[in-house]
Amino acid sequence: MKRVDWQSVYVPQGAALDIRVRRTLRTLSDAPDRRTNMNVSMKRRIAWVVCAVLALASAVALAAGLLFSDRVDVQARAEQTLAQRYGLTQDMLSVFSRDVDEAAGTVTFTPLGEASDRLGERLGTYRVTVSDGKTTAVWSHDGEPVGSDLSSLVWDAGLLGQALERRAAGEAWFEILCSDAELAVNVTEDNAETLARQAVAERYGANALDGFALEDVNAHVSGEQEMAASGHGIWQYTVCFARANGTAGTVERYFVELYADDGSAASCGYEVEEGTASPGDAATPNGQAVPDVPEEIISLARTALAQRYALTQAQQDAMTPVEEWLCIDRDGEKPVYQVWFWLWQSEDETWREGNGMY
Repeated sequence: MKRVDWQSVYVPQGAALDIRVRRTLRTLSDAPDRRTNMNVSMKRRIAWVVCAVLALASAVALAAGLLFSDRVDVQARAEQTLAQRYGLTQDMLSVFSRDVDEAAGTVTFTPLGEASDRLGERLGTYRVTVSDGKTTAVWSHDGEPVGSDLSSLVWDAGLLGQALERRAAGEAWFEILCSDAELAVNVTEDNAETLARQAVAERYGANALDGFALEDVNAHVSGEQEMAASGHGIWQYTVCFARANGTAGTVERYFVELYADDGSAASCGYEVEEGTASPGDAATPNGQAVPDVPEEIISLARTALAQRYALTQAQQDAMTPVEEWLCIDRDGEKPVYQVWFWLWQSEDETWREGNGMY
């Protein structure tokens, strides 16, 4: 009889095991008390019955845990096999998911779903088979050449170990996997703005950006598939120019995607966003301060922030109004001013407490 069939017949469910054992023992104890006349043969017979009941209980308990224990044992032996044959440590195996097939006695190690396609291709898959007390392991890259550094298209345990050391030091997977050429950034943010203006002018006309101001320059990483399709590096800039129309309650934007390796435009578009503009949502025309914001209002805003955040006099003096974000709204007939300040207390990139946008 197969194990599965045996279990379906003999393995009690839930508390049935305890009930079955107690019932058998109670049946034995309810027998007439004939100890004075019981011969040795009868005593042996009862002892054998009790032993049989206990043996059955042990077998049932063992059978109930066979599936779980087998799964754990197969996986543990598979991991030991990979450590012995390929040198994979537990830390390295943390990059893989495990698919255990108890019926076939196999464990398949596949790079985690969160890993990129490129990482998955370099790591490959491992499969271990446990049968008749013996284990065999195969790697999808068996027989393929392994390079001496992380530019290799195949990573063995040694190269994976190097990659994990860099991960522990704070690098992202894309920084480890990409070549220097793919990571190249040859365009500064200032250059990105200039190139984006040229791209808008070429597509929408030389005067398209009249009244628009730079809203944002954002560097970001493109996806692997996008990088492969474009033939460019992984870094891109998104450059946005905006103009708020308070009367219409809209914000107009031109946005340009630039490749950071050579500054060429990946895309260029225009959109109109409904809703009243607010600081940060759109810059004011031509990046100039709104002329109707009196200087005393800016001074009052500076004083209010100093009191609210307990700023020192030196910090107050270092606060610079963000002119392109100066904004006037209306509460009935009363003007409502929004004034933003940028505070940076050092000449280099050293951060100090209090720095930021107010």
